[in-house]
Amino acid sequence: MSAPSNPTTPVIKLPVVPKNAADMPKFRTGLLELTRSDPSVVVNFNDNGAASIACTSEAHWESSLKALEKLSGVEIVAREPIVIYYETISTAIQEESMRISANKFNRVYITIEPLDKEIAQSIRQLSSTASIREKIETLRSDGHKDEYIKRIMAFSTSGTNILVDNTKGIAYLNEVKDSLIQPFRQLTDFGPLYRGPMDGVKFNISDLVLHADASKRTSNHLFFPTADAMTGAFLKAGPGLLEPIYSVEIQVPSEHVQYVTSVLTQRRGNLEEAEEANNLTIVKGDLPVAGSFGFTKDLSAATNGKATVEMNFSKYTLVPNSDPYGNGMGAEIVKRLREQLGMGELKQADYYLDKP
Repeated sequence: MSAPSNPTTPVIKLPVVPKNAADMPKFRTGLLELTRSDPSVVVNFNDNGAASIACTSEAHWESSLKALEKLSGVEIVAREPIVIYYETISTAIQEESMRISANKFNRVYITIEPLDKEIAQSIRQLSSTASIREKIETLRSDGHKDEYIKRIMAFSTSGTNILVDNTKGIAYLNEVKDSLIQPFRQLTDFGPLYRGPMDGVKFNISDLVLHADASKRTSNHLFFPTADAMTGAFLKAGPGLLEPIYSVEIQVPSEHVQYVTSVLTQRRGNLEEAEEANNLTIVKGDLPVAGSFGFTKDLSAATNGKATVEMNFSKYTLVPNSDPYGNGMGAEIVKRLREQLGMGELKQADYYLDKP
């Protein structure tokens, strides 16, 4: 499993609104100005006029809020920050997941599997502006000779996910391709666990049943059964969350190292090495982004203000006990995120599927 590893990758999303609704035009203008002044900030607008800014760290969002208020000239209200987890799977499911269209004339069959790590890494290097044919040719020239590479129908816009055509002899397939690609891209942008981005997933269209009358196999007829079949397949395939991790470097007087270790481990951090010189110790380790809020403040309190901290995004790793249907950390995170976003309880895979 993999996910973005660029140091400037946004890993925290902060919902923001103007304190006064009448200031919405200035607020939106300020957000656009913010993205121009700081390209590492990603802004998303919601239909209700609210927005979110995605940043790299707690310090980044604090400085971005100050900049936004200055650029917009209005008072901003920030809500609870949301860590950007990637949704992924751990198990290949060769049993077909099937959904029938509402008009009962069409059927979509999906299988699913984790995307090969080497191919995922190669996809991450592809130009976002390249055509699908150019992307496939680049993958093949990079040595990826797997038969399915030439049958890739689409690449996702979020993470590294692909849609593959494994069908044979399906009439009208070329006419409905867009109706299959659109739900794939939407689902990989807004996954079923908490509407988060998806990573490392290979969806296969294994079969299709399409009505001969074009008016009965339109996008309206195919979008939802395709999205449901993909959702059901995903939820059967060992779903889980990839969480962002910071690399941490802390410089502190040697007599305070034990307090650094204590604060770090309380937040699920790991101490990787410690080097001492001239009564100072440099501690290196990693820390989940979810455990980083208030970390600097707590560390300062524990060391009487004598510790200096540098945190940079490092990687994504699978959340321990990641099963969203279990009793571990994954289920707790998914439940909290869904509550925070006003979503209902996570449904089981069978809710989205029809029986063969």
